[in-house]
Amino acid sequence: MKQFFLKGVIASFALAISAGANAGLIGVWGNSTPFATPIQNAGHTFVNVNSATTLEELDTLEQVWLIRRDGDADLNNYVLNGGTLVTEWSGASWAVNSMSMLEADDSFGFASRTSVTFTQEGIDLGFTTNLPNPYSNEGATEFFRSFTGIGEGVDIIATANGYNVGIAGSYGLGNVVALGWDWVDTNALNPMNQLLVNDITGLSFSPKGVPEPGTLVIFALSLIGLASRKFKR
Repeated sequence: MKQFFLKGVIASFALAISAGANAGLIGVWGNSTPFATPIQNAGHTFVNVNSATTLEELDTLEQVWLIRRDGDADLNNYVLNGGTLVTEWSGASWAVNSMSMLEADDSFGFASRTSVTFTQEGIDLGFTTNLPNPYSNEGATEFFRSFTGIGEGVDIIATANGYNVGIAGSYGLGNVVALGWDWVDTNALNPMNQLLVNDITGLSFSPKGVPEPGTLVIFALSLIGLASRKFKR
């Protein structure tokens, strides 16, 4: 199991037994209109961020979603410092090509109202919770970025029409999930809201500044450590 997913498993387990204490701040950079309600319904706090947001402010966020915008140096440093970045469509180009956050290339785009299939790695990250696999969403599964030249440390988490349209991996101390399709289209149906919830719960890493984990969390981590050592034998 790669480090990215091991961190995800640990964080999801910890979140499950201390959800109330670790409700996170979710920043949305770009088209924020569809996000506030599903984020709040998932028990988290919606924060609208942009190029005027400082690194200190970004560092308080559990995740930042980059929606049809380019980020900036502060957003890049937020991930390097341990933040989690999730992209949509053209935001993936900035993360992968402009900033080289993942060892891959955003080689080309294509348009086709088609289905997205999550790989086992995507399933492990929780993207298929309460969603069919493959899933389609009319205009919100229509425009895609295709990733090639994918390095060993990067996982393919979603495909469409035989192309790699979703990848994930570590960058600095943080993580990047490049979802290269228009999953936040303004004409999207309900599956978009479910994907938003899955983004939060499957990719939840402990926010900066929260108290030390309680006894149950420490016990859970010790169990995972024992299982990991047993697996390596």
